[in-house]
Amino acid sequence: MKRLYTKMMDCLDYVFYRINKFYIKYDWYGTAFIIICAVLGFWSCSFIFILFGLVGLKLSSKTEVMILYIVSFLGNLFFFHKRYETESFYKQLCKKYNQETNAKLKGWGVFLFIIISILFYMFGLYVEFTQFFRVPIR
Repeated sequence: MKRLYTKMMDCLDYVFYRINKFYIKYDWYGTAFIIICAVLGFWSCSFIFILFGLVGLKLSSKTEVMILYIVSFLGNLFFFHKRYETESFYKQLCKKYNQETNAKLKGWGVFLFIIISILFYMFGLYVEFTQFFRVPIR
């Protein structure tokens, strides 16, 4: 389990590094941190929506969906704040990924990760607001 956690954090570190590498040109350091928290908010809400659909629970309004997303986003901000908020951590990642191979391909992978996160969130919303997993009882 610890190995899976380490691999997931390495993946998030790389996504943070690549997003920050883009925004550092504009001196927008905190933007990468906000994007990481938003993407993770999409993932966690998607899992919750699909779990609710499998169990048969349903959120009653779009307001509850927004509250769930905001709570998830703020939870990610709180959880990852110490890790990603310091500029020295970005410098450590620069040293780690300075001589990376296939940088362009990995950049597209980061872009796809973000797009898939948004699509997964939309699928979770579809599951939540339709009868996708609900089987009528006869």
